[in-house]
Amino acid sequence: MAYFIKRTSLALLLGFCSVSTAHAQSDKNICSIYGSIGESMVDFMLPLTLKNFIELNTGGNPALEQELTSALENSLSVSDARSFVKLNEEEQALLGEAAGGTAVTLLMSGHVADAKAIKTFMQKNCEKHGYKTIIAQQKKANNATQSLTEN
Repeated sequence: MAYFIKRTSLALLLGFCSVSTAHAQSDKNICSIYGSIGESMVDFMLPLTLKNFIELNTGGNPALEQELTSALENSLSVSDARSFVKLNEEEQALLGEAAGGTAVTLLMSGHVADAKAIKTFMQKNCEKHGYKTIIAQQKKANNATQSLTEN
């Protein structure tokens, strides 16, 4: 799923490349996007079967990946898109990956039971700690995972 979310984040950027980035954006806007991505992931994933979930994580179902990409693209408002393009490509990918992983973890652990609650929880947590912290922690987690999988 990490690979898929990185590609999806790039697709979101490209899909909104015509949006003006002239406006200064706050951390709160980025945190809103973080929550919206989590909400959209949960809305999309709840009706999936376990088989679909595995296919999505392993890249085994390109049609399902495209459906998720569309769902994520549709979850962002024009204002969100303006904020999202403020981030560089790596930051977008890391924020998207963190949002997807956090949403699934919160749902599977039973900490939060529905998409709206996940959005609220994630947005408030992001506002508390800052989106740059979330991006840095995701990068650190990716590096740790990569070091474990290298021979």
